[in-house]
Amino acid sequence: MKHLDASELTFGLILGGKIDAEHVTASTLAQPYGDALKLYKDGADISVLYDKVGLTPIRAAIEASRIVEGTNPYDMLELLNVAYGRETLALTLERELNKLRRGDDADLLKIESAIERHVNMEDKYTPLNEIEPMEGVWNLTGYQPIDEYIGGIPDSSLTIIAAPPGVGKTSLLAKLAIAHAKTDKKVLFYTLEMTGGQIAKRVIDLENDTKDEPYKKNIIVCDDIMDVEEICADAAKVVALDNYGMIGIDFADLMLTEKEEEGNVAQLYRAMARLAKKSGVPVVLLSQLNRQYAEHGGIPRIQNIRWSGLAEAMAALILLIYNPNQIFGAPPSKGQSLIAHPGRGYVIVGKSRFGYKQGGVGAIDLEWDGKLSWGNEAVGWMPLSAV
Repeated sequence: MKHLDASELTFGLILGGKIDAEHVTASTLAQPYGDALKLYKDGADISVLYDKVGLTPIRAAIEASRIVEGTNPYDMLELLNVAYGRETLALTLERELNKLRRGDDADLLKIESAIERHVNMEDKYTPLNEIEPMEGVWNLTGYQPIDEYIGGIPDSSLTIIAAPPGVGKTSLLAKLAIAHAKTDKKVLFYTLEMTGGQIAKRVIDLENDTKDEPYKKNIIVCDDIMDVEEICADAAKVVALDNYGMIGIDFADLMLTEKEEEGNVAQLYRAMARLAKKSGVPVVLLSQLNRQYAEHGGIPRIQNIRWSGLAEAMAALILLIYNPNQIFGAPPSKGQSLIAHPGRGYVIVGKSRFGYKQGGVGAIDLEWDGKLSWGNEAVGWMPLSAV
């Protein structure tokens, strides 16, 4: 049954009192019946529907409902859901095919999700007793400070590393990439700020080695300038082909091709979290801090991330870098608990959706070298107040 025919029939059954209007979502109905249902739920009578929607479609709906008299109305509602699924799939495929015809990349995640929803509609809801419990939500990275004090990075989830410029965000992401690569897991590394050659030099400096080290074949670098949708489509395609342990992106702001406003940033964070979930590969995203932090300095907090509410909602793990010896800014806050030691910096665990290995928020105390970056082993752990 076509979507329009199923919508016409369903709305007729609603008008005839055979189906409760509250059991139907207006968005599942083809127009003009979606708008008609909204009016009906707002109290519109038949005369208002004739006036606002039109005499012909309303009469057609009533007549269609009479034809199926004696049939279980909720069987008809199931037909609507199937027809709506087909229409949604067709529209998604058509939209993405048009992108390909224009020479653009299609969003493979959208295509995959649409096909899954359509093919597996009966599997959308599963009784809890039929779902296998997930043994662990943490993926070990091979980098001792993160593994020992956090447990790794969360599986199939978004991790955000946030800090002001120049304090070691890219270096920390590179350390995670190197550690993954040395455990023979591949890493997909998008560098939107630096070139591939600059990243290669940074890794050589970090590890004090050569470009031919065997682990480097596991770090796959892309330095193309891409927007959010392009990265999601590209990454989903690449990680599906091999054993990837992480997707790293340096950095969030450069994926925004439109004005930096709430809606666009929300889409960025949502897309990154969705990429992690759909691909099954953790995404580690670098992000900047806001202007208020630049003015006041001190220990960064989650609310200092640009559009922090959206970041906090989408990320499973948020790390904040406090490296007082690496940046000259506003003076530290009085009484703060993270003391500035020469040759040391801190990686703060600001949020963890899956709990805290150390019992609460805190900071990993790490050695820092201006050239060699973060140390390979932590100095210790500093608990912090959550207030």
